[in-house]
Amino acid sequence: MLAKSGVKESDMRCGGHPAISEAVNRKWIKEDFVPTAIYSNCSGKHIGMLTGARAIGADVADYHQPSSPMQLRVKRAVEELSGLSKDEIRWSIDGCNLPAPAFSLRNLGLMYAHLAAAADITERNSTVTDRENNVARIFRAMTMHPEMVGGEGRFCTILMKTYQGALLGKLGADACYGIGVRASEQTRALGAEGAIGIGVKVEDGSIDILYSAVAEVLDQLQIGTDETRDKLKTFQCLKRFNTVGVEVGQLSHHFDVRRARPV
Repeated sequence: MLAKSGVKESDMRCGGHPAISEAVNRKWIKEDFVPTAIYSNCSGKHIGMLTGARAIGADVADYHQPSSPMQLRVKRAVEELSGLSKDEIRWSIDGCNLPAPAFSLRNLGLMYAHLAAAADITERNSTVTDRENNVARIFRAMTMHPEMVGGEGRFCTILMKTYQGALLGKLGADACYGIGVRASEQTRALGAEGAIGIGVKVEDGSIDILYSAVAEVLDQLQIGTDETRDKLKTFQCLKRFNTVGVEVGQLSHHFDVRRARPV
């Protein structure tokens, strides 16, 4: 990505993250390796924004600043897709040194519904808006190449491979998840006229619990076939083992999904 975009790692304004893989972390420690910007969980986003800044003729040095032309465009896109005005969204600097928005799960779901709806619209219509075309490209890129979203063994990748283009799912920091589901018999059975969006947040930030909850929500809403949903059972019904490998429990769910009011 750096080579294609013509930017350098030194242009990136994020720090490194420890690896998600414990085996990789142990290797790094043994080698006294300190992860740099390209090892950030958010490195792709930073490179994308650097590339965007260059494309619009903006200074790449401040692409991460809230007042930069790049971030102002990001804010406008968030407002449009979330259905909120600029005064209804709170912004702050997140862990990877970029502006991040705060709003309700309802509006997060709406954003992801727009992602899925754009994929439907562009397939049915020859005349679409630039926004619909661009958002549909994002949907297709993620669902056609899910291994680039998460990676081996990661929930996001397994979810999108399992649903084969019917939905998009993406993890956010501190156990937040967004799902966009394309229109289907299952969404129509829920009373939706088109695509639907789902927002999930686990308050204590547990990622394992989040993945389990997402799989449970899809199960309760009957999204996909029984066979499709069964492929997520290892996440949904997560088993717990102690330090010597003895199974000591399993997650169970005690909530019912409540449909949001029509937007």
